[in-house]
Amino acid sequence: MTPGEVPSPCRIYRILHFDNLAGIVEQGGMWCGSEMEARAVPYTQIGLKGLTSARKNKAVLCGPGGDLCDYVPWHFCPRSVMLFQIATGRSDYAGGQEPVLHLVTTVEKIESMGLRYVFTDRHAKTSYAKFFDDRANLGELDWQTIASDSFARTESDPDRPYRKEAEFLVYRFVPLVAIVGIGVHSQRWKDDCDRLISAAGFSIPVKVHTRWYY
Repeated sequence: MTPGEVPSPCRIYRILHFDNLAGIVEQGGMWCGSEMEARAVPYTQIGLKGLTSARKNKAVLCGPGGDLCDYVPWHFCPRSVMLFQIATGRSDYAGGQEPVLHLVTTVEKIESMGLRYVFTDRHAKTSYAKFFDDRANLGELDWQTIASDSFARTESDPDRPYRKEAEFLVYRFVPLVAIVGIGVHSQRWKDDCDRLISAAGFSIPVKVHTRWYY
């Protein structure tokens, strides 16, 4: 893959703790951070708490507007930088990577459902992140770094991990029916997801993807 080569379909991934899946199924989807706070939705947090709260202060100046907490964030790859922090004990969450799920959908699916979105060319919280609301601009992302397992910061390229963390941000709510699959660490988590989802009357493919983990 070369820079500017946009995958087709363009898959996006959201990681979350297994404990949150039951609530998502019950609500029929995922609310953004500000709406979850207003509704007092119980949620097991796996990210950095300081970074999560700081997103409230980052304005989105295109698309539907608002701030980052008005969006449900996704990444353009599995095995994200955030998951690396969890796996190596650098997150505020100390439960390890095994209970972490990868929810998967595509940009095409989000568009077909009429959901509003924006996306960035790097971590959305950086001061120099570029925001877009037109899929035609997906070619501006560094797809080579996004697809690579190597994203370490170097002296000549200190920005590399931030480009790896380019974000796709869906406004307010993502319905459960937008999810095209779930990737898990092992068979144990596949079985647990399958039971929970089928008991609620939904059908979402769940697959073990060990390569998506560290």
